[in-house]
Amino acid sequence: MTYELTEKEVSNLHNAKVYLLYALEHGRDMFKENSSFMQNLKQSMDYLDPIATRVLKIQDDIRKDQWERSQRIAKLNDFKYSIWSMYEVSNFEDQSTVPVGAKLRSYYSGNDFAVTVEGPTWLDLWKATDKLISYTEELHGDHVFIENFHKVKSNDNIYEVSLGS
Repeated sequence: MTYELTEKEVSNLHNAKVYLLYALEHGRDMFKENSSFMQNLKQSMDYLDPIATRVLKIQDDIRKDQWERSQRIAKLNDFKYSIWSMYEVSNFEDQSTVPVGAKLRSYYSGNDFAVTVEGPTWLDLWKATDKLISYTEELHGDHVFIENFHKVKSNDNIYEVSLGS
């Protein structure tokens, strides 16, 4: 998905930058009620506000697309226990940050239970997480949103999945 700014939006960004730079250069006047600093700051905000609104709408559209895509992937792979919410991952076939053979655990499963990551991709990592939650479901409650993976400092081969609700 690609979005482009209009010529007017690019012009507004440029104008906002110019006004902000001017305001910063003349900061000593910023506390004077009718100062050029305040006028330039307001003008910058007037330029930036519609662009910021559009960017937020684009971000919402991207998140919605990512959510729908992850739901289709979950259905195709019969994931019943976990929901993907790491939106920075756009391609589940890319290599993940967790190595094959690593043990995966969660805060809720603790040291008592872990599953082995069987493949190199993000999809493989999601499979391992779904499997982990299926075995320890009662411990997780409604914490099923996959938010992050990090290495446990005390052991090079153990990773912990951060789960949210």
